[in-house]
Amino acid sequence: MTDQAMPIVPTYFDISDIIRHAQAHHRVSGIQRVQLRLIGQLVSKHGAHQIKGIAFLSASAGWREIDLSFLIDAIEFEPDQMLLACGIQSPGKRPHKSDIKKKLKAYEHNKLLRAAQKVSLYTQVFLMPGRLERLGFKVYRWKCKYPISFKPIADIPTRCTYAILGSNWSIPETEARARSHRAKGGQVAQMIYDLIPITHTQFHHQGLIDDFTQWLRRAHEYSTQFLCISENTAKDLKHFLGHDADKVDIRVTSLPHEFAGYARDSQALSKRPDIAALMDQDFVLCVGTLEIRKNGVGLLKAWKIVTETLGDQAPTLVFAGGRGWKLDAFDQMLAATGHLNGKVQIIDSPSDEDLVALYSHCLFTIYPSLYEGWGLPVGEGAWFGKYGVVSATSSLPEVCGDLMDYVDPENPQDIAEKALRPIQDRAYLASRHEQVRSAPLRTWSDTADQVFESLRSKMT
Repeated sequence: MTDQAMPIVPTYFDISDIIRHAQAHHRVSGIQRVQLRLIGQLVSKHGAHQIKGIAFLSASAGWREIDLSFLIDAIEFEPDQMLLACGIQSPGKRPHKSDIKKKLKAYEHNKLLRAAQKVSLYTQVFLMPGRLERLGFKVYRWKCKYPISFKPIADIPTRCTYAILGSNWSIPETEARARSHRAKGGQVAQMIYDLIPITHTQFHHQGLIDDFTQWLRRAHEYSTQFLCISENTAKDLKHFLGHDADKVDIRVTSLPHEFAGYARDSQALSKRPDIAALMDQDFVLCVGTLEIRKNGVGLLKAWKIVTETLGDQAPTLVFAGGRGWKLDAFDQMLAATGHLNGKVQIIDSPSDEDLVALYSHCLFTIYPSLYEGWGLPVGEGAWFGKYGVVSATSSLPEVCGDLMDYVDPENPQDIAEKALRPIQDRAYLASRHEQVRSAPLRTWSDTADQVFESLRSKMT
C-alpha cells in the first residue's frame, strides 16, 4: 500500500513521564532525550494530526490529548514550554523548582533556617524575579511560544496505536490504559531501552529491581510490539521472555549519532567559566550521568596510570553530567588524590550548548561503561568528528563499530593503555578522527523513520 493510499490513522504517544520530569527538572536524561527527539521528528514529518500526544496529569485533571506541534522547533528541552503547552503551568515569572531545591539544600542542617530561606526565595519569585537572576537563577519567563492546544480524552480509538517510548513502570495509569486498549483489540507498542535492573542487579537497589522485573512481565501481557534500541537489548529481552519470545513482535530501532540542532563537525563555545577555561588546553571527555554503572572509579584508576606515565603533560580528564547514585567510592578517590592532582574536572549538569563545546574541543571521548542499552555519548562524540576509547561490553560496539577502539572496562590497565596511544601518537589520533568524519552516521530522522515503519507494520 502506498503512502497516498494509506489512510491517516493517528498514533498516540504517551508523554506522561516527560511531563512529570518537566515538573521537577530543567535538564533531561537519556530516555527523555530520546523520546523528545523521536516524537519531535515524527510530528515534523507526519503532522500533529497523525502524531498525537496523550498524558495522565493528575487524579483531578485526568488524561489529556496534547498537540505536539511545540516539539517541532524544540532544540533543547524547555520544561516551561512543555508545561504551558500541556495546560499545567500558568504564565508568570519564576525559576524552576529544581533550582529552588538546590539552593535550599545548603540549609538542610537547620530546618528553621531552611524554612526562612524558602519563604524569602518565593517572596522574591513573585515580587523581585530580576533579583533572582542576579543571584544566578535561571528565571523562566513563562510566555508560551506556541498555541496552547489540549483537551480531555477518554479513550483512544481502537484502530490507533498506543505508543509508549518512555520509562512508565511507575505510572499505573499508563499501564491501565495500555491494558484497556489491548483488550479492545488495539495495538500497544512499548520501547525497551535496557534490562539492566534484571541483568545487572548490582547497579540498583532491590526495590527498583523488583518493580522493573514485575513491570516487564506485565508489559509482556499488554504489549503487541516491543521496540528495542539495540540488538543487545533485543537479545536480553528475548532471554528474559524465554519460550514466549517467538510469540512477540520484537523490532530493533537503533538510535542515532546525531546531536540534534547542530550540523556534523560543528564548533561551539560555552559561556560557563569552568568550560571556557578548558578550551585552550588538552582534555579527554567522558559524558554521562555520574553513577556506579558508568565505571567512574575504573576510569579514575586508569587515569592515575596516565598521569603517572605522562606527569604534567597528561591531559585533564573531564566528567560531564549530573550526579547519580552509589558515588561514595568515586567521591572518596577524588578527595584522597586531590582530583588526581588537578587532572580531573567535573562539569555538573551541562546544557546542550555546553556539551557541544566540550565535544568539539576535546582530544577524544572515553566511555568505559560497564553496561549500556545503547550509549548516546559515543555516537554524539562521533557526530562532532571525535574518535573514542569505548567499553567493549553490551551494546556499545553497535554504536560506531570499528570507528572506535575498545577496552575491557574491568581492567584499568587496558583502559589506560588504549587512552595513552592517541595522547602520545597524535598522528594516530588525527587518522582516527578523519575516519570518523568521513563515515556515514545516522540521524534522528533515520531512527524516527524506523520507529514509524515499525508502528505502521502492525496496521497492515
